Order: sequence, then structure tokens, then C-alpha cells
Amino acid sequence: SLIWHFSPDLRGPCPRWCWAVAGVCTLAYQTLDNMDGKQARRTGTSSPLGLMVDHGVDAVNIVLSTLNVMAMLQVGGSPWRCFAIWMTSSMPFFVATWEELHTGSLYLGAFNGPTDGVLILAASQLLCAFVGDYSAFWAASSPLPGVTRRDLTIAFYALCVFFTVTDNVRSVLRATGGVGSRFRAALCLLAPFALTYVGGAVWLLSNGTGEALNVAGGPRWATWLLGLCFLKLVLHMQLAHICSEAYRPWRRSLIPPAVVVFGGAFASLWSSGRPSTSTLPAIVSGAALCKACVFLLAASCVHLAVGSTRELAAILGQAV
Repeated sequence: SLIWHFSPDLRGPCPRWCWAVAGVCTLAYQTLDNMDGKQARRTGTSSPLGLMVDHGVDAVNIVLSTLNVMAMLQVGGSPWRCFAIWMTSSMPFFVATWEELHTGSLYLGAFNGPTDGVLILAASQLLCAFVGDYSAFWAASSPLPGVTRRDLTIAFYALCVFFTVTDNVRSVLRATGGVGSRFRAALCLLAPFALTYVGGAVWLLSNGTGEALNVAGGPRWATWLLGLCFLKLVLHMQLAHICSEAYRPWRRSLIPPAVVVFGGAFASLWSSGRPSTSTLPAIVSGAALCKACVFLLAASCVHLAVGSTRELAAILGQAV
């Protein structure tokens, strides 16, 4: 909330003390997130409900951390940087959950997001608190000619994600017995999530000047739209894993945001290089439709979280 207050458009700088608070909170989150499962197993209180709540909170944190990274690097006016940060944040979590669905366990390698990735994020936030002018720091040139520290950081995130996701795919490949019908069926379960990337990329990157973000109501609203689609899909995948049921990724609640994203992408491509002739009232503008979809998806995710928590608690005989 502090970052949102001081940098609502993800462009302006925040007071340095905000990043000190963010860094400490990030370290606290990482410590508690790594302790809760071990503590539950040690005390014999682990349960499917705890797993659902733990992973669900982690999924929400993916969206919040993404927005904080965008604010830290001040990329609110750059659609491609916003999309790159969102992709590098959400993809490892989703693909790791997909791996868990098919292998039955969540394996974290020697270098992983929950431990090393969060530590890198916390260190970056604390760095912003102690350098004199963190805006100038990220905008300064890196050792690579023509590449800023900001872009080098994003590229580093992307490289780490590439190796992490490659390991996830290899694990599923082994679990499904190699390239064959089972592996192809597993890959098909990623299709709706992949479509959010395709639609989001065309929607946001069709205009490199940042106009697409303005049409969406700002970078925060655009990120929340894509983020809630991610949250909806990953929550259903976690439930499928916990309940040993088939994962059905094609959800009716994703139709309105799909229409907005792909409609916006088509409109951006169609109007590229043409003078604007839009006479739509404000209530049906791109920004208004984006915000309406965000509220719809948020309500759907809350309904899913509350309903599934109550059902799991009733089955396990636990009070919530």
C-alpha cells in the first residue's frame, strides 16, 4: 500500500524509507513462507487445507511483488518492460504448480524462486533504500554497452526463469514417460495460461509508447487483469492436485477478460497508423471494461477461495 500510495502509476520514485520497509517485509515473508510447512509437518498439523492456503497466498503475492518490482524499476510507461516483468514473475510459479500436478511433489532446485528469487528481490529493495538516487542508479549504464542496469536486471530475471522452467518441463517429461500422448496432454493444460501471454503481449506491445497501458486504465489495472487470470487458473490447478481430480483450465469466468484482452489487441493492431475516430462513451471505454473485468475476476477468485476453503475444512473436520 505504501508503494501504491507514492507510485500509483509505477513511474514516479518512492521515498527511500519505503523500500527499506518493503525489503524487511519481503525478508519476513520469505522466512515465514519457508518455515510454515516445516513447522506444520513437525507438529503433525499439516493438511490439504494448509497447502491450499499456503500456495494461494503465494499466488497472490506473485501479483503484488510484480507491481512492486515495476515500481522499483519505474517502468510504468514501458509496456514491454511491464510485460517482461510480469512474465518472469508468473511463469515460474505456474509451471512449478503444473509440475506438481503431474509429479505429485514440489521440487525446488539448488537455485529457486521462493528462496533465492525472493532474496534477490529483498536485496534490490534494500539497495534502493541505501543508494543516493535509486532512479538514476537503475537508469545508469551497465557493463554491457547500450544496456541500462534496469534492462540488465530484467534480462537476468528472464535468464533465471528460462533455466527454472526448463527443469520443470523435464520433470513432467520424465513423469509422463517421455514425449508421447501423456506429455502432449499435459502441455495442453498450459494452453489457457499461454493464451493470456499471447493476448497480453499483443495488447500491451502493439503500441510501444505506453498508450496501450493508458487504454487499460494504467499499468496497475493491466497487471491486475492478467494477474487475476493467472490466479484463477493456478487456484483451480492447486485444487485439482489436492483433490486428485482432473484439471479443467477452460473457465467461463475467463471469457470477459479474454474478450477485453484480445479485443484490445485486435483494436490496437487495426488502428495502428490510423487517426482515432472512437466515439465510445466513457462507460464502454477500454479502461472501464478493463476495470470491470478486474472486479469480476476478483469476485470470482474470492468466491473460489472461500468456497473451497469451507468445503475442505468441512471434509477434514477443521474449524475455520
